[in-house]
Amino acid sequence: MKTEVRLHKIDPVTYFSLFGQERLTAADYYVRHGTDHLQICQITACGLTEAAAGFLLASVREREAEVHYIYVFPEYRGRGVAAQAILRLEEQGDAELVTFRLPETLRYFFTMKKILEGLKYVQTEKVHLFGSTKDTEASWRAYLESHGNRVTAWLEDRGFYSIPYAEAGEDLRRALAEQARQGLYSPMDPRFLTGGRQGELLEELSWLACRGNVPAAYSFVIRADRKNVVCEQIAACRSCQDQGVVFLAFARMVDSFYASGYERMGYAVYETNPRALALSRRMFRRIRSTEKLQYHYEKRAAAGGRMPETAPF
Repeated sequence: MKTEVRLHKIDPVTYFSLFGQERLTAADYYVRHGTDHLQICQITACGLTEAAAGFLLASVREREAEVHYIYVFPEYRGRGVAAQAILRLEEQGDAELVTFRLPETLRYFFTMKKILEGLKYVQTEKVHLFGSTKDTEASWRAYLESHGNRVTAWLEDRGFYSIPYAEAGEDLRRALAEQARQGLYSPMDPRFLTGGRQGELLEELSWLACRGNVPAAYSFVIRADRKNVVCEQIAACRSCQDQGVVFLAFARMVDSFYASGYERMGYAVYETNPRALALSRRMFRRIRSTEKLQYHYEKRAAAGGRMPETAPF
């Protein structure tokens, strides 16, 4: 009998009652902290079982969907259930773009990689994820005493100074926005942090490095949840990128993190920016951070709004 896979939206209470040890912390995080765009879907496989065959978590916005997590019970694997569930998601709302973020540490990494490539998804990015916790503060303080404080003092002697974004006046904020508009920062305008889906901007943990009344570098931090923060952007103005001033903003940000009530800090660097990756590795190694890989896959609709054809299952 042919297996027909369907997706049924469920609420968080049903999700927690139906699925036990199959739930990873990352999946639960999306359910607890997801936006209004989050869809929690029970996967059913008619012809195999009348009960749930697994679940899928995705954020769906207009014609775009991002899959956060997909799980199929072991007894129903190897029968195309996950692949068909992804196809059902593509059909919802005539999606023109579907994306996956696939951590290399995922238990089913190679299986999911094979499924996505079979469905004609294309790897678009390879991202390095850095992470640090409060128990690394001693190594950071030791680095400051041996080297870091001399670097910040040297930068300050050259006329640079640091200021929390919370204390930055309108002149500095307008200057930063104007620099971003002119393309002096890469890759994006920092104003996107104040109201986007990325999270709440923590102005007290975010820092500017300036000279005179002109921003030279910034580090912006967002709140992921009550325990975790993410360094969303670290960048120096193009005219200052060879002067090391980004370290001043970075160092003040790290100091603020250790003084805060948050427990973990994360940061992502795209491999397509090798210079930023090399610099980030040097800086984050000072605080004994971890480094993990994440792969980004996507499928875009062809002209006319149709997804590429895939083989039947």
